[in-house]
Amino acid sequence: MKLNPLFLICIIPLLIFSCSGPEKTKEENAAPVKKDSLVSAADTFHVGTKIFYVEQISKADFDNAPGPFQPDSLEKNILIRDSIYAFRLGSVLILNMNGRFEETISFKDNTKEGTEGFCQFTYKGFLPEINQYVVFGAFVESFNYFLIDKATADTSFACGFPIMSPGKKHFICGNTDLMARFVPNGFDLYEVVGKKIHLVGRRELDKWGPEKIKWLNDSSLLVQRNVLDTTSPGMIKTDYVKLLMN
Repeated sequence: MKLNPLFLICIIPLLIFSCSGPEKTKEENAAPVKKDSLVSAADTFHVGTKIFYVEQISKADFDNAPGPFQPDSLEKNILIRDSIYAFRLGSVLILNMNGRFEETISFKDNTKEGTEGFCQFTYKGFLPEINQYVVFGAFVESFNYFLIDKATADTSFACGFPIMSPGKKHFICGNTDLMARFVPNGFDLYEVVGKKIHLVGRRELDKWGPEKIKWLNDSSLLVQRNVLDTTSPGMIKTDYVKLLMN
């Protein structure tokens, strides 16, 4: 998986366990993501070991399907709701690792304008199904979603907020950035075993990207997507597809 160098500058010094002894820094490394062999994603593409078949659907098909959980957009509201898990001291976001805030991980913002080390972290919530915190990190020209295991502090990375399958066996993350290409344009697919998560793969796309994603069932998803189109305003049009996962 490609990591922005600015991410490394910001985050490595800031993952801190606060125990009764001296503070210790814990570095987390993302597993590399292999490129998929298929070139075209018009009707079929791989995400790791999974094959996705693409079928065109209507806007009504997409709109009539129930949508996923939408996190609150205001961090202060999420922190009030999750006060037993996380809190903020000014520019520092602190996550509880054992239920009593005796062992914590901290993320420190650097919002000074004009610096290459700019980083700002936003708490997005705790997902009990997978025992993961979700933190959004914004950098100079990129962003990352951090998935942090509450029991082990193991950290994974995703291109979007996790969307859980109905059976809780997978979750998918999506992002579209067709024009600028500063961040991934495509999908991250994770498998859930117990409450442990394992990256199945990342698929970056060239001609289209997911704007909204809904699970229809455990093996199919509906996607509102942005598609490159030279005849449309802004070079992008919107359409809708079903993805069948095999």
